[in-house]
Amino acid sequence: MQYNYTEIGKRILKERKSAGYSSQSDFAIALSYSTESRQTVANWEKGKTMPCIDDLLKMCEIFKCELGYLLCEYDCKTRETTDIQATIGLSEEAVNVIKEVTNPKRVDRIHELNRFLTSNGFPDFFESLCDLHLSSVLLKEQSVSLQKQENFIKQDDIFKYMHDVQQMKIESYNLNKAFIRLVDEMCPEPTMANSIINEYAEKLAESALT
Repeated sequence: MQYNYTEIGKRILKERKSAGYSSQSDFAIALSYSTESRQTVANWEKGKTMPCIDDLLKMCEIFKCELGYLLCEYDCKTRETTDIQATIGLSEEAVNVIKEVTNPKRVDRIHELNRFLTSNGFPDFFESLCDLHLSSVLLKEQSVSLQKQENFIKQDDIFKYMHDVQQMKIESYNLNKAFIRLVDEMCPEPTMANSIINEYAEKLAESALT
């Protein structure tokens, strides 16, 4: 396989800074070089030279990544995460969160996550959550636009803004109702905790319409 020194250098630079090494001299010391060896690091990052295998492996330990990532064979820090991302389209950060939640040592969490994702109420809950998020983004953009217009705000713009505020309240209500249905499905046995959650969610739903 032919490697691109320039791209590898850019990745080393990016990860060095992310790891908290602001200077090339500090990074050289971390790799057991002297401070005078900063030029060696500079040459790596510029793609002029390639680190030896020992230095690459030390970097993998520092950056908490696999060698293939450092050599730009794939774009996530591990091959496993790269494959998962390619399959389901989530970001590396999202995949890592899921991997943490589904840690094999926490069998109970895996069981509950399976129940949550396969429950009948999950699609409605997720769709309601997305609708509310999109509305909040749109509302924020409209608010910024109205502020820029200052004394030249059109009446139609005001009406549209108020309509969207009301729409967002409706979507907040829908989200809370979807949450209640999801909780009821996940925890069908009436417990004190469920009663408190339902009561709180219903109050939120009511306030969203006021």
